[in-house]
Amino acid sequence: MLDNASTHMSRRVVDMIERTGAKVLYTAPFSPDLNPIENFFSVYKSFLKKHNDEMIENWEDVHLQALASVDREIGIKYYRRCGIPGSKKMRTKEETTSLNNEVAIFIIIILIIQSLN
Repeated sequence: MLDNASTHMSRRVVDMIERTGAKVLYTAPFSPDLNPIENFFSVYKSFLKKHNDEMIENWEDVHLQALASVDREIGIKYYRRCGIPGSKKMRTKEETTSLNNEVAIFIIIILIIQSLN
């Protein structure tokens, strides 16, 4: 079983494998749209490009800042966009705050109803 790397597509490689009696099966083509790590690398590399001038003097700090630019919030959104199972159960800070506000309002309504009884 081979991925679709150009070296694996060579007729010579396929012939060598088939001469052993094995069959060649290719995996589905790679899709960066379905792999959240590609999105993380994109944010990281974009940060490095924006701060390229700083790299000469302080390359280590720039790399650490670039890594920090990819946080949990961004990660959740990328995982959801790629359709990673379970990613819809994770909550961003905004969703958690919104949910907490809804719960607080619900509790207040219950308390008001109970006080009317």
